[in-house]
Amino acid sequence: MRKAVLLCALVGLCGPLAPGAFGDDGSTFLVADTAQVGHIDLYLFGADGTQAELFERVGEKLVVVGQGTVQAPATAFRVRDAATWGCARRTRRFEAMATSRDGTVHRPEFTVRTPPCRDRLGWTTPRVGRPGALVAVTLRDRWGLGDIAPRLCVDGRSCRRVPLRGGDSVTRWVRLASAGSSLLTLQLGNARLTTRVPSTGDQASRPHPLPTVLVAGDSTIQGVDTALSERLAGTARVVLGWRGGSSLSADRWRWIPTAKRQARRLRPRVTVVSLGANEGWPMTLPDGSTAVCCEAPWRAEYARRVGRMMRAYSRGGKARVLWLLLPTPRDPRRQVIAEVVNAAIREAALAADSQVVSVVPIDSVISPGGFRRTLSYRGRDRVVRQADGVHLTMAGAAIATDMIMRVLATAFAEHKPD
Repeated sequence: MRKAVLLCALVGLCGPLAPGAFGDDGSTFLVADTAQVGHIDLYLFGADGTQAELFERVGEKLVVVGQGTVQAPATAFRVRDAATWGCARRTRRFEAMATSRDGTVHRPEFTVRTPPCRDRLGWTTPRVGRPGALVAVTLRDRWGLGDIAPRLCVDGRSCRRVPLRGGDSVTRWVRLASAGSSLLTLQLGNARLTTRVPSTGDQASRPHPLPTVLVAGDSTIQGVDTALSERLAGTARVVLGWRGGSSLSADRWRWIPTAKRQARRLRPRVTVVSLGANEGWPMTLPDGSTAVCCEAPWRAEYARRVGRMMRAYSRGGKARVLWLLLPTPRDPRRQVIAEVVNAAIREAALAADSQVVSVVPIDSVISPGGFRRTLSYRGRDRVVRQADGVHLTMAGAAIATDMIMRVLATAFAEHKPD
């Protein structure tokens, strides 16, 4: 059984809670967080003294993954590494049996889908090789979990299993075909990577690497990242760069320098951002004064910070930035903050180059006229919000991804590799 780790709420901050912070109203709910590659952390939010046992539902069985007690001044406890990502089971359902001090029993649940196994495999192959020569192929498990043995083949033959352990890379020598180019294949279950190694002197060029789509922000982007990975298979590589509980108003994550670092290292063609669920903290203005949410100076400062992130990710107009507006949350206090955050995002986007920055108004579809847990979309009723009233369900993430894909179609057409 995993050990529960106490923390000062999902926002990761001790001291007074921001207005409308998770769980500060005594509500009890569960959140699964896949921000750490390869792992799933669970958070149980509730009133002080709430005791809970956490489970993963596997078929008809409930498997215990942790337990703990919410203790003041925290509003949650975390079960770190409650589960790991897998290739066979990607849709993961978690439940909790929580009992508050007054004896009330709550049964919150949360469903999350992990990225496709295709994203797990990584390799380095030679760009060119002499016919019949031995060449080095280096394999790695991007999830860092190990205990897998993908199948490495040359031209559909000379196959071998290559055990991978943890985050270690493994190099194997393979012999190329005696004439012409060679097709290297790496396969794990249904996940398959292929590349062609031209012969020395062969003018045939290798395919260009897939463009990178970076997914950044807080946990409101969770689910969208996975849906994008599935929709963009063979078109782009989706990289996770979000952090659950992060914010711009209490910027312990230092989002602006983080955005600059991510853009410089990953050089994404497109960055998709969703940020704002944990806002409401006082902010220090450039002149040293303090702005309190959600007055005009606070909104202006938030827009300024969003604008700086947009400029960092756009890399001087070389890349597109898609910024998602927040769907209306259920908590009325959060609704006030979300409205101001969305207004600030629009303001920052208006000041940016419209050919580079796009606002994606998923709020107009996910929460038309206000918070909705269910809605009709393309002729079907769908549950679009998790029980916490903030995060998207898989159905909600799929709808948001529909809107993102329409913008991405032009983003890939207009921006070429630099």
